[in-house]
Amino acid sequence: MLGFNSHMFFLRVFVSFVLATSTLGQSTAPHESELSTLADRLAHEIELPRKHAPSLKILVLDFPNQRGMANVLGEHMSERLSDLLTERLGPEQVVAQKQFRADLLSAGISPFDMQNHDVAFWNAKKTGANLIVFGQLHSSATETTLTVQLVRVPDKTELSTASTDLTLTEETRSLVDKFPAWQFDPAVLVPCLVSTRDAVADLYKTVGASQPKCIHCPQMPYTDKARKARYQGAVKFDAIIDEQGRVSAATVVQGDDYGLATHAKSALKDWRLEPAAKDGKPVRVCSQIEITFRLY
Repeated sequence: MLGFNSHMFFLRVFVSFVLATSTLGQSTAPHESELSTLADRLAHEIELPRKHAPSLKILVLDFPNQRGMANVLGEHMSERLSDLLTERLGPEQVVAQKQFRADLLSAGISPFDMQNHDVAFWNAKKTGANLIVFGQLHSSATETTLTVQLVRVPDKTELSTASTDLTLTEETRSLVDKFPAWQFDPAVLVPCLVSTRDAVADLYKTVGASQPKCIHCPQMPYTDKARKARYQGAVKFDAIIDEQGRVSAATVVQGDDYGLATHAKSALKDWRLEPAAKDGKPVRVCSQIEITFRLY
């Protein structure tokens, strides 16, 4: 499905996306009432205690499928749920989801990096959000179930979980396996589209490529500010690994408050990796790099 460096591939994806948008745009679709009921439950959970946060702001993230992959159905369902929550809670209390996704893509970040909770919390804080709705679609040949979790950002506490079966046509259900029409560098065989280890392995297997491996990846030094604060944690990057096994570009997807991500990004240029390969030839890929800082 992914990694074919041809304009025809992107054309097919674009055509599929247009058809998908037309299919999902039917205002009388049965799943609308099911999403409305789910939005009511979430809004009730948010409003009832009213003590989750002094000033509420909620962010709904795109919903991956059961393989952890981005998909047209999950993108649309998350947008619609976000809109329904906006109707119930007011626009000042919901992050504009389309704009959030657009900002991520313009910064070179895959929206599905957000399925990593630590990455999501970091980026949610930058928008001012203090509540996140995570979700996932589980689909079979005959049914599709959406499960969502409402999570508080400051302390990462899960407040509630809810599921609903979506009444979808066969055509609409098939969109759970259609990739969104996001634009990526065609020179990169494997984009950074998934974050879980199993999903990454499946993606490389689908493309028929090996993953890059570290040859010389030294531990990053602490900053004085981080050491003084006795900070321990991780920073993450979406990094382009070129055919020579070098990090040719890196985008911070999870940073910190002590300058560690900035220092680490600069130091990545000294890393050396065994490049990814397809059919015995090195290829350019995007890989998520996590660097953990610990005090001993």
